[in-house]
Amino acid sequence: ESLGTISVAGGMCDQVDVLAGSALSCPMTADDAVDIRLQMPQFLYAPVEKGKQVGTAVVYLGEREIGEIPLILAEAIKQKEKEPGFLERLFGE
Repeated sequence: ESLGTISVAGGMCDQVDVLAGSALSCPMTADDAVDIRLQMPQFLYAPVEKGKQVGTAVVYLGEREIGEIPLILAEAIKQKEKEPGFLERLFGE
């Protein structure tokens, strides 16, 4: 399940999903307030690799930090191919 997305500059796609890289379990009651704070960049430069760690999800139970989970990329994004410039189109090289 995606925890969010990160924009990708210069890639074949504009964004990539971010997934939890591991699980975290903690005993709690139905009244406990869980807060998950994502610490990750706003964007990445292509190319990016599937499974690369790009941040951390910090999990709080009330005001107490109970753990951290690595955030990883759901898929690889290739870099856009450079489009030929005016001279390259004109002369073919």
